[in-house]
Amino acid sequence: MAALKKVPGERGLYRNPSCGTYFVRIFHQGGDTYRSLDTARISEARQRMDARRAAKAAARLGLALEPDSAARAAGIRDVLQRYQDDGYPDKRGRPKALCRMERDNCAKLKEFFEEGWLVDHLSPKVMDVSGGRKVRRVALEK
Repeated sequence: MAALKKVPGERGLYRNPSCGTYFVRIFHQGGDTYRSLDTARISEARQRMDARRAAKAAARLGLALEPDSAARAAGIRDVLQRYQDDGYPDKRGRPKALCRMERDNCAKLKEFFEEGWLVDHLSPKVMDVSGGRKVRRVALEK
């Protein structure tokens, strides 16, 4: 295999100049390596890179989502409950010792988001506090 060339402007994306196939640079089993994206099209390579990053982020958050599916499967109340059950973890996944503020915030969020709300429903319009219940009804109808 020829030496891979970095794609300018793309983080972690490389191309094999002899066949045109794109590769992603990954850290696997203690070392850097490259994994084929099985495409020679830049648009598909970007989509597959985005899907891979989304799957990694979901795994870090404890959500079991397929890379190609949208975040529609996760309910807001389910996410909040998981956060509480895990002990209000910090960004490294360690439970926090003092969690009074997080407990109060989760209770307030559970009051606001009724059963059936999905993560996909979140938008700046929904999260606008000044809109109140009227905004919530509009968002649910869409």
